Amino acid sequence: MPHAADPQTRVEGRGERPPAGDLDRPERATLELASRLGRLIREVVAAATDKPAAREQVTRLVLESVLAMFAGHVELLPLGPPAVSGGDPRLILSPAQVRVLADAARDFHWEDIRPEILGSIFEQALDPDQRHELGAHFTREADIARVVGPSVVAPWQALIAAIRTPADAEQAIARMQAFHVLDPACGCGNFLYVVYRAMKRLEAALADRWTKLHADITPPPPGPWFTVQQLHGIEIDGLAASVARVVLAIAEQLVSRELGLPAPTRPVGAHDSTIRHADALVVDWPRPAGELAIVGNPPFLGVRKLRRAFGDPRALQLFARYPGNRGADYATYWFTRALELLRPGERAGYVCTNSIAQNEGRAASIDPVLAAGGTITDAWRSYPWPGEAAVHIAIVNWVMSPWPGPRTLEGRVVPAISPGLTEAVDVTTARQLRRNTGLCFMGVTSGNEGFVLTNEQRAEIVRGDPGSAAVIRPLLIGRDVSRDPGQRPTRHIIDFAAMDQGEAQTYAGAYRHLLRHVYAKKHSGAERKTDAEKLRWWQFVRPRPRMRAAIAALPCVLVIPCVAPHLVVSRQARATCFDHQLMVVALHEYYHFGILQSQLHAIWARARGSTLKGDLRYTNTTIFETFPFPPLSAARYVPGARPPGSKADRVAETAETFDRTRAAACKQRGPGSSPGCITRSTGWPGHLAAALGARRVERRGHGLLRLPRRCMARRA
Repeated sequence: MPHAADPQTRVEGRGERPPAGDLDRPERATLELASRLGRLIREVVAAATDKPAAREQVTRLVLESVLAMFAGHVELLPLGPPAVSGGDPRLILSPAQVRVLADAARDFHWEDIRPEILGSIFEQALDPDQRHELGAHFTREADIARVVGPSVVAPWQALIAAIRTPADAEQAIARMQAFHVLDPACGCGNFLYVVYRAMKRLEAALADRWTKLHADITPPPPGPWFTVQQLHGIEIDGLAASVARVVLAIAEQLVSRELGLPAPTRPVGAHDSTIRHADALVVDWPRPAGELAIVGNPPFLGVRKLRRAFGDPRALQLFARYPGNRGADYATYWFTRALELLRPGERAGYVCTNSIAQNEGRAASIDPVLAAGGTITDAWRSYPWPGEAAVHIAIVNWVMSPWPGPRTLEGRVVPAISPGLTEAVDVTTARQLRRNTGLCFMGVTSGNEGFVLTNEQRAEIVRGDPGSAAVIRPLLIGRDVSRDPGQRPTRHIIDFAAMDQGEAQTYAGAYRHLLRHVYAKKHSGAERKTDAEKLRWWQFVRPRPRMRAAIAALPCVLVIPCVAPHLVVSRQARATCFDHQLMVVALHEYYHFGILQSQLHAIWARARGSTLKGDLRYTNTTIFETFPFPPLSAARYVPGARPPGSKADRVAETAETFDRTRAAACKQRGPGSSPGCITRSTGWPGHLAAALGARRVERRGHGLLRLPRRCMARRA
């Protein structure tokens, strides 16, 4: 088998995350062409009567045209009849639209266009709602490399580097001949294309190693040692599966040219058996006799959207087949299937939504991997998806065995990677502390915007009925705390709490307002309300009586936004009405403010909590009720009490200064400044920074309040 001399295996085993927008010339050209042709497809579909049929027909036509342009410009060998025939362009496109295709053929340097162009065009052709609901977002090569590198390339690089004898080389060749890779959500084949290119480069490196060991005396075993028939894909969309087969055909030609190998001549349909059009969660996955690696980007879809996207029958079928995934993202089902297939020592890697490292998502994906004896070898915990989808992604690679080798997190070598994809001590199994319950509550849910008043509406009601002022309260929401410089309520709300209808009617002005703006909506049928909600329409859907009872005797409370870029704690008057976007803590002392605003609690919250598009999602059950407050003594743990002594006094004094200084900084910076950013700021005004320093508020790293270490006793 001829091989190129001194080959280079250019897909690295580890890779740094590229800066946003840092695209090379081929990638820019590919995305620009995909965007231009995607607009053409959407234009044709918008003008069509039967939009689904038009979308499929014009997409097939454009893909076929791109394939012809690609093959013609780079002088590939003929690939046989088109695999995605779309028909005569003159019957589908207007003359102006045909010119768009002609201009694309003329204007672009096709040697720069990558085969991923087919998948990019396919993604752009999907209806945006369909694309979102199906989680159909195709993966850029930089992210593919962070899976293919650790789970495919790096192990083979290590194996080839460890070859010392001819017998070692023979074993490595036999192992490569039996090695298979599966992408069980292959889309248009981008992962498989990258894998094939990498494996052929590794094959060339192995051949070079053979030659050096045998001193050109003994020829290597006949090749090829790795072929596209060792790549397997499953794809639920038939058109995407067809595109994937074409991508692999192109890959064979391009890689053969790169490495100086004879161009393969496979018959049309050669990839039909290995790239299957099927539902990966229903069909059996291929299980070759040899070693298997699983890679891919499973579709991501929040559990709350599953029923809407698939309908009840399909959702119930999934829940019955995969009971452990019922409360988690759609992507986690691919972890369950992988665990059913992988043998000890085999590897897998996925690009996923970052929810796989959080709570229910982790329990349905990473936790079972580790429980089955797997080890996470390489991971990226969370960063923004570079495409259109407004999500943050995680990348996780694992091996189904104990792993003595290096582990890499975010591009750094670390001693271990926790189930939460952090280097920190594993806190994912922390249990709720019984004494922490009953201290932190979600705020009220009114269930109808008719309860909420502007300042002008409040003034009008009170002018007509001064007594109604008693049931109109300032309304504080999460955004007020995390983004408003003053952390003050900006609106009001009518709150009848648990009053019966007769008592509520005594506040005539407020009651009349709700009669006009709430009663009609709750009984119109336009809103899905329960009979109980309709019966007690003047009350909030969730008035939180336990929270009201817990804070009734306090002068003020502590609140934390449920979703915010940073952990922000604020002291607020008890008489305020706290929205469900806030967690309300039934504590009021500055000592507890300091504990909760500390860096230790912020780290705990990030490790225990989940995220929404990168923002921290704070919950009472997973974060607050598992967080170990400093104990009163070695034998007494009372989180609601302040420990005696000077250390607790220092915490309270520091926290009070921090709160005042943060407020002063927000006031000085004016509109646009936010308490969240000020809390994490590294650019305090000089005199404010001096005030912080005088009060022993340390700003190491990110500026969060740090407490004396000995004050934060560890609690198992």
